[in-house]
Formats: sequence, C-alpha cells, structure tokens
Amino acid sequence: MLSQSLEKPACHPQPCSVVAAWVSLLLFSVAVLSSCGSPVTPVAQEYWPTLEWKTATPQEQGMDSALLEELHEKFARGEYGYVDSMLFVRNGHIVYDKRYEQDYVAINQDRNPSSGLPSRYYDSTLFPYYQKTSLHTLQSITKSVTSAVVGVALHREDLSAVNLPILDFFEAERELFDDDRKMVITLEHLLTMTVGNDWDEAGIPYTNAANPAVAMEKSENWVRFVLGRRMIHEPGTVFSYNSGASQLISVILQKVTGLKVHEYAKKYLFSPLGITKYHWAETPQGLTDTEGGLYLGPRDLAKIGFLYLKDGIWEGERILVDDWVDLYTIPSV
Repeated sequence: MLSQSLEKPACHPQPCSVVAAWVSLLLFSVAVLSSCGSPVTPVAQEYWPTLEWKTATPQEQGMDSALLEELHEKFARGEYGYVDSMLFVRNGHIVYDKRYEQDYVAINQDRNPSSGLPSRYYDSTLFPYYQKTSLHTLQSITKSVTSAVVGVALHREDLSAVNLPILDFFEAERELFDDDRKMVITLEHLLTMTVGNDWDEAGIPYTNAANPAVAMEKSENWVRFVLGRRMIHEPGTVFSYNSGASQLISVILQKVTGLKVHEYAKKYLFSPLGITKYHWAETPQGLTDTEGGLYLGPRDLAKIGFLYLKDGIWEGERILVDDWVDLYTIPSV
C-alpha cells in the first residue's frame, strides 16, 4: 500500500516529489492504519484536537513500534527520496512524529529553471518550506482541501449544488466555449476530473514543459489556458487527472461566496479546526491557487484527515455538508 501511494501523480515532482510520500503516509495513517500490531477497538471521541493533539505510544494504540522505527530508519537513510516529515495518528492520538532535515539549497543548486517546471519550483526559500518555516507545500493535496471548501460552501448554502454549468461563471471567457460539449461541463465534472478536455497530465513528466499543468502555470492566464483546451470526450465519461479543472473551482467559489478561496477557508474551515498557521498562494491573476498552492504543517494536515474520519463534523458542529465525505471518497467513473 505504501508503494502504491508513492506512485500516485499527486504532486509536481522534483524538487517536490517527496510531498506525495509525506502526505500520502500521513492521510493513510490517519484513516486506515490498523494492520500494525493487534487490532484495537476505537475509543469514543472524548476530545477534539482543535488546540492540541493528544499523544500516546504506538503500543497503547495497538501498533507495532518496531515497524514504525524500521520505516523511520529508511526515511532517515534517504531510501524514499527527500522526505521531510512522518506523522502517524491513531484513534485521535499522535503515536509517532519524526522530522528529517534536508539541505535544499545544495540539492537544487544544479537544477535548470529554464525548462520544465516554472522557475519558482527551484526557489529554495519556497520549496518545500514556505520561507523556511515548518509549513510544507501540499501540492495536489491542495485539491482535496479545495473539495472540502466546496463541501463547506454547500453546507452554508453559499453554493446551491454541484451540477451547475460552469459557463454561468465564465461570461468573460464565453468565446472559449467553442464546443457544444464545453457548454455542459458542470462543477461536478471539475470535482471528479471528468471534464473531457485534452489534458494528459499523468502521462507527461512534470519536468517536461509539454505537461499541461506545467504549461498552465507558465501561462499568463491560467483560467483562459484551461478553458481554451480542446474537447476530446463527453463530460462525465472519462477520468483524466486534471489540475486545470481544480483551478477553475477557484473562480466559481470566489463568485458564489464573494471571498477568495483562502479567505473563505480561513473563516469557515481552518478557524473551526484551529488551523492558524498556513499559506495559500495565488495565481498571477490573483486567484487562490486551488490546484497546488496550499502550505500546512503536518499536525494541521492531520486535522483535515480527522475531519473526514468524523464525516465532516468538528466539535459536534457540522462543517461539511451531509454525505460529502461518502460522496467524494468513492469512484465516480
């Protein structure tokens, strides 16, 4: 299961390829780690980690500490690349927390910013740490948080539904809807990445400028770049990993809420969870980068996973619209 998590195209690789391992391990441990040691019966939720996580030993939560130590030693030796953090949460308790120091200035000194990824990906003050704080680039895990913000907007009734045609939100770009199939693309198609446009992000390396996500981030206008892609499938019929689809959600959320996505998330998602330290980057057009621009610390990212484990409820209050977790954690096509 670990190797499968490491292979997912969950982020822009090099110098950020380790983020996939970091966040996949974290969310995997938060959600389903029950095979390490003997099973235990989950205890009733007696507290919420809004201000601070409780801690316990792995054994106290039915886990085998020897296996965690073995994985830690592999990370420390660099067997899985440049891993910066490993955090395991079990039954609401932090049972294992390790950090790994990497010299990214030295690691990135020979990288060539003239091709492949946009030049900011080679800025050691940004990647993987935002201005050398403990905030870590989440890359495409940002998309999962963006989905959560949609769930918040639905619960608060700032957003009425997900089957809304996106054309209604892009009047200024109407001339780009030059195919009848574009006219029927909905917010749900963006969320499920079943847009149907020509977007081979998973098949082309991110270090290749032909990758559509890289080309989008190098373009002057990300929204127009995405909307201008030709259609090759009927919307809703074929899944294709698509960072551009996630970026269009930024426009829709801003228009229905009247706030930029990071401002709305601060009020109605991060604040209730006690997340106060974060950075959410913006695009050249001033939109929240909802496809890959969020930075969080490990323990705050674990809160997002914990919110999903609790079906979108935090401290007894519903944060995400009812059934959102079930709806968007199962395959749609």
